[in-house]
Amino acid sequence: MVICAPGSVPRAAGDRVKTDRRDAERLLRLWRAGELSLVRVPSPAEESFRDLVRAREDARGDLMRHRHRLSKFLLRRELRPPAGTLGAWSVPWMNWVRRLRFEDAAALATHVDYLAAVEAALQRRSALDVALEEAWPQSPFKTTIAALRCFRGIDTLSACGFAAEVSGFDRFKHPDRLA
Repeated sequence: MVICAPGSVPRAAGDRVKTDRRDAERLLRLWRAGELSLVRVPSPAEESFRDLVRAREDARGDLMRHRHRLSKFLLRRELRPPAGTLGAWSVPWMNWVRRLRFEDAAALATHVDYLAAVEAALQRRSALDVALEEAWPQSPFKTTIAALRCFRGIDTLSACGFAAEVSGFDRFKHPDRLA
């Protein structure tokens, strides 16, 4: 079975008439000319691993948003860590944020909420990191991930993301290479 991405089918500007017969002939002509970008439907195991990689990326983005909210809250109150505290989000910096106290009930509630959101997002990201570490050796991408991890600067997480999102595209460019 050959599957083509619908968005990759070239379409003339004035071609608005749609009939099944005309579409079928046009698709066959484009396929024979090698003008279609063919795609491969991922297996359930591949899609499951991709979902895990995407969940980890979502957790990273959520953590970044929660951190921004907390840091902007502190900036609005002109709160800065004491001199000698390491950079933002380091362990000493987080300990300083945890020790902050507010007399205003609204500020206190906001601080507690933002801090809890950051800490929950950190736990979520860590749990997904562990799940990826455990899942990749059994994934359909294990050989690609193992090979990518050999390169300097590419850790397991980067290799998993690259393999899950990019693997398999090169085999489906032209109908002659489908075998």
